[in-house]
Amino acid sequence: MQTIGERIRYERMTHKMSMQALANVLGKSKGNISEYEKGKYEPSAQTVIALSRIFNVSADWLLTGEEYLNNSEDSTPLLNLSDMETDLISMFRLLDERDQEDAYDNIYYKYKRVYKDSSLYQRYALDRVAEETAVDYKSSQNKND
Repeated sequence: MQTIGERIRYERMTHKMSMQALANVLGKSKGNISEYEKGKYEPSAQTVIALSRIFNVSADWLLTGEEYLNNSEDSTPLLNLSDMETDLISMFRLLDERDQEDAYDNIYYKYKRVYKDSSLYQRYALDRVAEETAVDYKSSQNKND
């Protein structure tokens, strides 16, 4: 494998990932992945780092083809997402910050209703409540001025 594009394709195929699945995990388009693999464009440093983590290989190997470091016998991707999960992530990334917060709240409240306990994400929710309380307090202070 002579090019970074060939190595990206090799790893993607080894991990049985479609271009779309890899694009979704990276927050890129399917066209971007195709262009990387064809050698039309080279990925940014940030994308190379993400690829190395997803495929569990060194960034050096992706860039140069040397020093292939596969840290485990089982080369499963970092994120083994279903099609629905990748679609949700893709759609979520297209939303603005406020809509992302609303989407998070909807999922969090559904989770809480079903499982009736707090999750690992409780801190995030508490931080959000504290922020909203602070904003509400500032708004009320501004109205009183």
